[in-house]
Amino acid sequence: NITVILNERVIGVLGGSNATGLLLAGGGRMSCDFVVSAVGTVPNTELFVNKLDISEDGGIETDKKFRTKIPGVYAAGDVVAFPWEFYNDTAR
Repeated sequence: NITVILNERVIGVLGGSNATGLLLAGGGRMSCDFVVSAVGTVPNTELFVNKLDISEDGGIETDKKFRTKIPGVYAAGDVVAFPWEFYNDTAR
């Protein structure tokens, strides 16, 4: 079984290096075999405004090899907005 919990804050992972549970902000505990976490990110691209192409969602636009429009300058990590040909879109 998979349990999805939305709008709850995890304040601790139980079990040391092998997760056995989560401690929730509301005081609850939840047992688990593993943890998958997805959080939103906001790229810090202010330094590159008017220097590099910035996507609608704030990522630095690159080609599929993560090259920017400036020769020799690459982007990596959460700031990248690279072409996702399968969806004819960009991904971050």
